[in-house]
Amino acid sequence: MLFDCAVVGAGPAGGMAARTVSEKGFDVLLIDRKTEIGLPVRCAEGISHFALENSGLIPDRSWIKQEVKGSKVVPPAGKPYYYTDRGYSIDRHEFDKWIVKRATDAGCGLRLGTVAKEVSYDGRCWTLSTSSGEVKSRILIAADGPISGIAESLGMMIRRIWINAMQYKIDAKDFDYEENKWLCLYFSGRFKGGYGWVFPRKDEYNVGCGTFGEVRPLLKTFCKQLNLDCGKIKDTNAGVVPHEYDLSSLASKGLAIVGDSAGLTNPGSGGGIHPALVSGKMAGETACRALRLENPDIMLDYHKLLSQSDYTNPNFRKYANIFRRWGDEEFNLISAIMDGKDYKDLSKLRATKMFFKNPRFIKRVREFWVAYKTLRLVMKYGW
Repeated sequence: MLFDCAVVGAGPAGGMAARTVSEKGFDVLLIDRKTEIGLPVRCAEGISHFALENSGLIPDRSWIKQEVKGSKVVPPAGKPYYYTDRGYSIDRHEFDKWIVKRATDAGCGLRLGTVAKEVSYDGRCWTLSTSSGEVKSRILIAADGPISGIAESLGMMIRRIWINAMQYKIDAKDFDYEENKWLCLYFSGRFKGGYGWVFPRKDEYNVGCGTFGEVRPLLKTFCKQLNLDCGKIKDTNAGVVPHEYDLSSLASKGLAIVGDSAGLTNPGSGGGIHPALVSGKMAGETACRALRLENPDIMLDYHKLLSQSDYTNPNFRKYANIFRRWGDEEFNLISAIMDGKDYKDLSKLRATKMFFKNPRFIKRVREFWVAYKTLRLVMKYGW
């Protein structure tokens, strides 16, 4: 059978793409190497209300664990400050299942426990060699995760740098933590370009960190700082988070690369669900046009659309590289400038005064200004 569209990877990006194409009446097959959708979870499990709204999704009680006010940033020393932006702690396992179910309800076929091994294109259709047989499709959407075999096998992956991340899950009754209304982010030079986090989830907390180096000892130190008893941890998950991916293109004739496979995780925050949903939907909509007009070259429009969007804004990388160089002094200066306030209330005048009080940082004012401007985008589009 020749499918109209094959999607590899049943995460948020792949599920969204499959749903978008299936709802237009095309024959779609979604495959995933996992035997159960959404497991194991490799995610801090936070998403903004804007991300859902922007993706055309309505919050559902089946996967919302808790609503949060936004982000609380905790510096090495000084006052925490805030970024008010309504969001949610979610159950990624249930969230992924929910998206895929909407695809299958629209007629999408689903094959789990299916590994994509080789891929080729003859100018008319794609051929996937998989562990459960050969799959042929007119359009192929690769959503096969941060270590994308498809992008690499097609020679489209030029370079990729990722962050190592690890997270513990602990029951709220076993963790005496002061905050349960905000997603708490701990910035410090010791995380070396990453950060620590504590996400409240009603009856539990997610506690984790990301770094370019060894993550396990860093997480243990972070837990010690939080007075978290590691003997009471009920679950652990780990994985890699795309930081800087360079691809020759995000699309080619009859093909789109989406989500983590395209390195679309925001390098300034590590957040990947929002760009995954948007890129999956965008690729699905482009695929529908390509199929309807019987012109696989239309898939190249996906690359153009995404490249012109805020999700690939080059300032994200600038911010991430600045963030990676900062130590405790810089993070504490930001805390002094913010003085416990909401990030949205920061004035240029107050920031300028703080720089004159800290003359050793004046030469780096441009660096701080880039970080300030970009953080607004990071917070909006990156989680």
